[in-house]
Amino acid sequence: MTNQNQDFASLITDVIPLRSSGYQRFKPQQSRNKENFTYARLAATQTMATTAIQVNLALVMVDAEQRLCFQRSGINSHVLQKLHAGHLKPSLTIDLHGRTVKQGHTDILLALDEARREGDRCILIIHGKGSGYRDRDGMRQGPTQPVLKSYVNYWLQQMSQVQAFCSAQLRDGGNGAVYVLLKKLSCGV
Repeated sequence: MTNQNQDFASLITDVIPLRSSGYQRFKPQQSRNKENFTYARLAATQTMATTAIQVNLALVMVDAEQRLCFQRSGINSHVLQKLHAGHLKPSLTIDLHGRTVKQGHTDILLALDEARREGDRCILIIHGKGSGYRDRDGMRQGPTQPVLKSYVNYWLQQMSQVQAFCSAQLRDGGNGAVYVLLKKLSCGV
């Protein structure tokens, strides 16, 4: 090895790869403060009513255990089967637990933009089942319907870069998460 190669090798010995397939790369900053968490849950339920009016009531509330499934025409059936079976390994995971509707929407847009830049085809969005949370006394609090799950279902159908999505396998979150298949990038993009 030449002296120049040795110098370069010594410079990169502590380098950590930016990307490791299958690991979570995108995690929105979240506050675990109980007061902020309670406020976020309340804000999510209030935002739901306001946003539903803004979208002309196009939002359809889904059940916590309902499996989500959507596909655009022209999707290869073999690719769709692999998506449903969880055989397309998500290269990016986003967890929306504890996020408001507005924060969740922003996080999804940022994650889709990152996936596009990286050339990723499959991502995993964990939205939860909307079962609320337990307060200090063990009483169930929060919405009775899955707010974020319903919004994720609605938003993804409106996004042109989304080819298909379906509820995840149990190992990846089951009905509390979706695999999202994104369009292939054109060569000139």
